[in-house]
Formats: sequence, structure tokens, C-alpha cells
Amino acid sequence: MTLRRMYSQCIAFLQQCKTSESSANPPASNFFICFRPTPKLPKPRRTAPQLTEPNRTEPNRTEPNRTLDIIQGHPEVLVHTLRRTVRFIINPASAGTSQSITPQKPRNTYAGAPGMQGLGRYYEMILACEGAPDPITAYLIDIKDCDKAVREAFVPLVNHACQHDPNIDPSLLLAQGFSALQRAVESRAPGLLPVRLASVCWFLTPTYSVEIQPAKNAITTLASGETPLATSAILRQRFDLAAAHRLHVPGFTPEHNRALFGKCNNPNGHGHNYQFEPAVVIPIGVPNTPAFSLADLEAAADTAIVSRFDHTHLNLDTTEFAEDAGLNPSVENIAMVFYRRLEAELKASHPAVHLQSLTVWETDRTSATFTP
Repeated sequence: MTLRRMYSQCIAFLQQCKTSESSANPPASNFFICFRPTPKLPKPRRTAPQLTEPNRTEPNRTEPNRTLDIIQGHPEVLVHTLRRTVRFIINPASAGTSQSITPQKPRNTYAGAPGMQGLGRYYEMILACEGAPDPITAYLIDIKDCDKAVREAFVPLVNHACQHDPNIDPSLLLAQGFSALQRAVESRAPGLLPVRLASVCWFLTPTYSVEIQPAKNAITTLASGETPLATSAILRQRFDLAAAHRLHVPGFTPEHNRALFGKCNNPNGHGHNYQFEPAVVIPIGVPNTPAFSLADLEAAADTAIVSRFDHTHLNLDTTEFAEDAGLNPSVENIAMVFYRRLEAELKASHPAVHLQSLTVWETDRTSATFTP
């Protein structure tokens, strides 16, 4: 149904209510209309226009400035996820540039703001917001509000850490700033539909990130009682290796194999520059639990995967994919084998962490993720 028709039916419904105020049963309608008292607000930047009732006197409804939330049909909420990437720069202290939002509008938010000076640090943060889009504007949240939340609630925290505590664990810093980000995103003007901050992913490099998903975390409180802290984060790093393989099923005829796998069934194999990315759930600030760093993940991945498979012919040089007794080295099976080997290595060396999933890219267009 178009917005124009929604407006028309709503106005018709209100007019019918006006002519039958004494009726105990209002006329049927295929809209649910909820009246909410809201204070008079300054004009927002990109928010829904308020649709108000015609002036009338009604018993038990004396609140001023009612807005109408109109949801077509059954009041079932359709959840959307909006992701916004915010790029920001942390400049050296000697640059003399404020890292928080400045009165001037950032000139180049695509490349990162403020502009880099000297040997600055470049970061990206992805906010994932969940909720129902506004029925009038179709906005879930104004992306300017996402940008403002990061630049006001998190960038100053990173700037301070870069200047005074550069060796801090990034997952701990993200946990410390998460509550402020959550408040900044979820604090909504009265009358607007609620929005939930589903995840925050901080890219410290193009391949290395830490993420917090509050819905999947228990929230505790630090000893000071001031800063809520998520108890776990997801650490990701991407690796690469070169290997050859041949897709072949011994039980099939040569003709069937060629028809099924095409050039990938070449008897001498073919090669790929594989990439893989483990997602490891790590504890944050848990007493008597050793910290797990990026260096720990890289050491485990090198031992379990890279040293084992890099510059090999998977069918000829490994037992996992041997043609007679192993698995067919499809990207799906490679992801599963990599996962199981890294999981075993992490359990032996760092039992407090959990390998959530592992993704393998065979090309930039083909990948498989194994999640047990």
C-alpha cells in the first residue's frame, strides 16, 4: 500500500471517529493507531513529519501534541539491519587537531575525518543497528546520528589511549567505549521507533578487527561501578597461503568427473591464492584468565594451517585431502579442515578462547564459512 493511501485511510478513520465520539466501539480499520504523548521538539534534521489529530475534546485523552504511529495490518515488526562505516583519523599529539567533533563540518568523511597529519592512525568502525524503519520516512536511523555517535563517544577514547596507553588491548578499549556508543545510538527522540545497537566492529587494519555483539554478551560492571563491560569480543585476522588442488571423486568415472568439475578436474591440478579468516571469541577482563592477543592468534594459525598447507598440492602432499583416503578439497571441505585443526591448536594452547567460525576464500568471488 502506498503512503498516500495510508494517509487517506488514516484521515478518513479520524473523521469517522470525530462524528461518533459517543460510540463505545470505534469503526473497524485495518490500521493500528497508537497515541503517544510527546514533548514539543525542535525541528529535526531528517525525521518523520508528525501527523496530528484534528482538534477535538475527548474524555481520558488530554495529553497535548500526540503523534500517530501507524502500522499497517497486524502489528508485527519487520526487523531491518542498517550498517554504517565510520572512518576516522587519530593524528599525533603534536598536530594540535581535536579528535572530537569540531564545529566545522568534516570535509572528507569518505577518506576519514579529521584529515591525516604526519604519521596519523587510520581506523574504521562499523555500526550495525536493528529495528523497524519509520513508516513515513523509511529510515531506521539517520546515518548522521551513527557518525556523530562514533566521533563523540568513541574517537576521544581512542585518541586518549593512543597518546597515553598505546599498548592497551583493543578489545578492552572497545568494551570500555561500547556503553557510550550504545547510549548515543539508542537514545531516540520521543515518538520515534526504537533502534538497537546489534554490533560494533572496529577495524584496526584492513584485515584485523575486534567486534562486540551485545546480544550475545553478558554485561558486567567494573570494580569502580562506572563502566559497563562486555565479557567477550570477537577477534578476526585474515591470512593467506598458496596451494594447488584437484577436484575429483574416485568413485565417479573420468567422464563424470570432467562433466562435474570441468577444468578443476585437470589431472595435474591447478592453484589458488587462498585467504582464510578465523573468528575467535576471546574473554575480556575476566579475572584469572590470560589475555589472548593478535600475536597469539597468528602463532596458532601459522602452526595449525599455514605451515601445514602453504605451497603444497593438497591432493598429493596432505593426508586430509589425499585422493584415495582423504576429502575432496573443495573450498567447503578446506574451511572445515582448517577450522578443526585451528580449534585443536587453540584448545591446547589457549583453552579460554573459542573458535566461532572460519572462512576460506578460494577467489575474491568464492568463499565458504564453517561454523559447527
